[in-house]
Amino acid sequence: TASLGNRLYSTFQGCDAITSLDLSGWTDTDNLTNFGYAFYHMDSLTTLNLTGWDTSNVTTTANMCNGVGDDSAGCDFIMPDLDWSASTTFASAFKRAHVKTMDITGWTLRSAGVSLASMFYEIAGGSAGPSFSVDATGWTNTSGITTLSNFARGSLFTSLDVTGWDTSNVTSFALFIYANTNLTHITGLNGLDASSTTSLNQAFTNCKSLNFGAGVTTNFGSNWGPNLGSCTNFASALYQVGYTTAGTAPPDVSNWDVSAGTTFSSMFYRCKWTGGADIDTSAWEISSACTTMVNFVRESSTTTIDLSHTNCDLQNVTTMGSFASNTTSLTRFILNAT
Repeated sequence: TASLGNRLYSTFQGCDAITSLDLSGWTDTDNLTNFGYAFYHMDSLTTLNLTGWDTSNVTTTANMCNGVGDDSAGCDFIMPDLDWSASTTFASAFKRAHVKTMDITGWTLRSAGVSLASMFYEIAGGSAGPSFSVDATGWTNTSGITTLSNFARGSLFTSLDVTGWDTSNVTSFALFIYANTNLTHITGLNGLDASSTTSLNQAFTNCKSLNFGAGVTTNFGSNWGPNLGSCTNFASALYQVGYTTAGTAPPDVSNWDVSAGTTFSSMFYRCKWTGGADIDTSAWEISSACTTMVNFVRESSTTTIDLSHTNCDLQNVTTMGSFASNTTSLTRFILNAT
């Protein structure tokens, strides 16, 4: 029972001798309000089971499972259907955890605003364990998410499922899934909404195995591109995507509203794909606010660069150094006559 207190703060922190923690039988967990550092660096843990917990009054989960999991085997995180409707932050909740499996489906988030910054920062599998995926489907109140900056930066899961997420209030995707070299696809990417986003800086940088052509929902969709009108920073957004294992389709940027963009440096640098299709920028209306396009499509797989829209204004671009350097497939560069 958890009726004797309302804080789980640091309760099991550093308990390295515990290998399995099945707390599914705990009652009165609705009294708990603080999960900060609750299981922090339980370095030998192979199972953490919170099934059935009432977490509806928890206000913070910051660093809850930071560093949790056996380095070799990883940990089974069994945490389905939890109600986090009072929690304002998941900052670093699973940072540098070692994962064997993760059941976090069916979560309820705080509708009035919640930060998922660095939530899965540098999570990885155990050194001797299998590859793993993150399934975040069935989440409710995702419209309350305000930031996804560094969300899964440096993580090493192979796939992410965010089907059904409403990201219309997310202000930053900066370093969203930066340097996940194992990631092959994001299911539900086509449903994400960029209405409030101001930065895509390095959002998908160094996702060297990411394939936008892996399925019908694994590329950008109609809620993304046309709603990017508040985004100013596109720098390195897709840098080295597919660089190690080329995807079967380029990122669909055909309907992106880039009119507020001030920097596009290294946006498609070393972005690789097969299949013969091109990045389609023919409808892009780059404004006079843009000042740099250095390394824009450098060493990418594109055969055509089309910036021919009548409202594409490059007059204030001061540097285009290495703009298309070593893009050996490039055959056409199209600009508007004016």
